[in-house]
Amino acid sequence: VSVKTSGYDGECCRLEWTIRQDGTRLPAFSDQLAVRGIGSPIDRDWPIWVPNPGRQGDFQVAFDLYDQNGHTSDMTSEPFTVADPA
Repeated sequence: VSVKTSGYDGECCRLEWTIRQDGTRLPAFSDQLAVRGIGSPIDRDWPIWVPNPGRQGDFQVAFDLYDQNGHTSDMTSEPFTVADPA
């Protein structure tokens, strides 16, 4: 997954992500990332590894971005399907 931000410079922000199934958060599939030292306020991509949930079904990844003043924005990925691993 790659998340694109725009407008941050230097000390930046914290990004939280979690995988959801039917709107329910899967607690074993979430993380917080602190990002520091972004060199430019122009668009910046963050490569993020989001693991496969390990079971079949339809899922989404929810992202919450926080700056020094608190929560600034949230987004949810397009739904994706994980097929039966068998």
